[in-house]
Amino acid sequence: MKDRCRVEKYLAFRTAEGNALFAGRSFLLSGRKMRQSGVMKPLPAVLAMLILTHFAFGQKSKPPAFAQYPAEVERARAKDIDFRHSPGAGTFKTRLRDGLAEGVNFAGHYIVVGWGCGTGCISGSIVDARNGRAYFPNAFHDIASWWDDSGYTDEPVKYRKNSRLFVITGISGDQEERADDNNIWGDYYYEWKNNGLRMIKFVKRKRMIAK
Repeated sequence: MKDRCRVEKYLAFRTAEGNALFAGRSFLLSGRKMRQSGVMKPLPAVLAMLILTHFAFGQKSKPPAFAQYPAEVERARAKDIDFRHSPGAGTFKTRLRDGLAEGVNFAGHYIVVGWGCGTGCISGSIVDARNGRAYFPNAFHDIASWWDDSGYTDEPVKYRKNSRLFVITGISGDQEERADDNNIWGDYYYEWKNNGLRMIKFVKRKRMIAK
């Protein structure tokens, strides 16, 4: 398997807009008093502490859940794969057609179709059951499936027919040339939006490997 295997976009913790504005105003007033008193040196340290605390809080927050990204399930089923408007689909005709025949299994009216690409490697496509168009997100290309001393994970990819949430466990396909970096092994959470996978969170996992 090629060593093809992001660090998540940071999500701020949720708070009421009024509280955020109040906190910001209070901080500015405190800064004004500090300037008037001539005490400014501690300010950078205070800012750094606040930023680190804020970041740590976000990292420890609960991972996204399938129920947070609902999708209404449809009975859509195109007659065939739209190869004309699906670049690259011609290489996987049989697999895509077999997947289309099995019906919707993701995000209301889509079908996740996957195949092996070597030991511990998975690639795939997401097909729109309404029109048969096949999409090939980079994140779903040459995924390095999670493994450690206990073996490979049973679910390198998780998804539901009534949810837009798509989870990769291991190394996302768009992390090229970084398979040896232990900092990128973990759970990648994506939202299926506008026919693409939008990164919403990354949770690092520690691998137990005997040396």
